[in-house]
Amino acid sequence: MWYRLANAIHRTLTAGADSFAPEQRFLYLGLVMGDDRGQSELMRFRFQASGLSHLLAVSGQNVSFLLAVAAPVLRQLSQRAQVVAGGLLLVVFALVTRGEPSVLRAAVMAAIALASVASGRVASGIRILSMTIMVLVLADPLLVHSIGFQLSICATAGLLLMARPLAERLPGPAWLRLPLAVTLVAQVATAPVLIALAGGIPAAATPANLLAVPVAGLVMMLGVTVGLLAGLLRNPVAEVLQIPSELLVRWIEWVATKGSQSPLPLLRPVQLLLLGVAVLILLMRDSQRLRDCAAPDVAKQGLKILASCASMLLLVLAVRPVSAEVGTTALTDAATLWVGDCGGKVLVLGSVANSGDLLESLWAAGIRDLDIVLVQPGSRAVGAALEVTQQFHPRRVLSIAERSPPGMSPIGASTWTVGGVQVSTALSSTKKHSTSLEPRVALLGSACSV
Repeated sequence: MWYRLANAIHRTLTAGADSFAPEQRFLYLGLVMGDDRGQSELMRFRFQASGLSHLLAVSGQNVSFLLAVAAPVLRQLSQRAQVVAGGLLLVVFALVTRGEPSVLRAAVMAAIALASVASGRVASGIRILSMTIMVLVLADPLLVHSIGFQLSICATAGLLLMARPLAERLPGPAWLRLPLAVTLVAQVATAPVLIALAGGIPAAATPANLLAVPVAGLVMMLGVTVGLLAGLLRNPVAEVLQIPSELLVRWIEWVATKGSQSPLPLLRPVQLLLLGVAVLILLMRDSQRLRDCAAPDVAKQGLKILASCASMLLLVLAVRPVSAEVGTTALTDAATLWVGDCGGKVLVLGSVANSGDLLESLWAAGIRDLDIVLVQPGSRAVGAALEVTQQFHPRRVLSIAERSPPGMSPIGASTWTVGGVQVSTALSSTKKHSTSLEPRVALLGSACSV
């Protein structure tokens, strides 16, 4: 019965999003109930490169918004009825989202908190988190190997311990301090896992999360209310009801796209250490001990100015844009990047097995735009070229095939030179005594021409 109910809710939410464009529909379903089956490699890359990949799968945030939507109804019930109704709601949501580790963590925490309040024994957040970990690990010991579970636990512990103290110390208006503190603390708390998993944290993550996370919460709340209603109705009424959600989803997609295209680098351990030292200097500058020391006011002011300059210098060093290294880089078995002395960037594409890995490799190499993409024959090469084109906007996409796919120009026997890189083709004989065109790319040193 429970699985039938969960599947019915899943089908209703999916039907309610039929008016969305395909990319926005898959993103909407990921934001509301963690259904990431239709999301493209390009979408996954953009959200990962902008530090928003946690939005593509449901998390504890979704549980919080679900309970917020249900709160007006739950308040009308007795305490015991609130615990029962809230528990049933959490069970259904966990089934709809296919039991994601982060959802299980949040659902168990919420259930323990509800039971604690109903029994009159209010427990601290850390104690509830500890009890949640024990319950889940005892139920499924293999959860300790789940990346989602590790990230969820680290982020929750960090928020419980550090979010409010940091918000009190940050400058600026109150409406900005707490969201900024939550974003920074979540990134710091999950940094050890992310460094081991991806090598670092995108520098664009902080502004991207500030712009996208509150909107994602609105999408979630609209999804479990208006989205369900739209799924029960027919177009055009359902389409009109979903207009706000569609606009919000497009905003989140835009933030992810711009974040992935920004020149900000991946913050590796060294850069994170520099940022940590910069924050420490700022905290020391505003510390009570410095204000209470017996030094003259002029000396105190000079120290504050010096501390501010040192912090800004460390910040600039940590987040300075990366540039691609001159030379030849084999990104995958079937993709090679050529960077000339004068800034020319040429990508030669073969039969790429995973376009997501290719996009990540280009981004990690400091590539944010390309001059020429040379595509060899084959459907995989063409598919990868289309995603590369959407992300890096090359000036020219050239095809070696006799019949060029749409959007690509045949290179034929012509030669292209850009930023110290020369691109051409040459005839090559095969074992069957036939000939075919093969790519030829060469670095021209300081010969800079376009």
